[in-house]
Amino acid sequence: MASPPGAPGDTFWEELRDVIRSVAFLNRTRHWLITRASVWLAGFCSLYLVGGLLLGWNAAYEVLLGLTAPGGCRHPWYGYLLSLTGWLLVPGLTGAAAGYLVTR
Repeated sequence: MASPPGAPGDTFWEELRDVIRSVAFLNRTRHWLITRASVWLAGFCSLYLVGGLLLGWNAAYEVLLGLTAPGGCRHPWYGYLLSLTGWLLVPGLTGAAAGYLVTR
């Protein structure tokens, strides 16, 4: 909504809030995918990208899937973090998406 002449415009956070509220008319599944799952997916992708740079792309992929032990990597601490992500976050997001689709 346009501000009256002379009134200060909306701040960035107010505009962001309005954009997030504007997707409320979507059904539950689409709303969850846009507002919640996209944040988790972006975090997961950034974690994998850093893992690819630290451990190597092949090692990061194998640790994420549980094919290689995380302790055998160049940076074991990050290997364990990536392994936990593969074991907890990926099934959690998949289950959440399936749950939203089933309740629909």
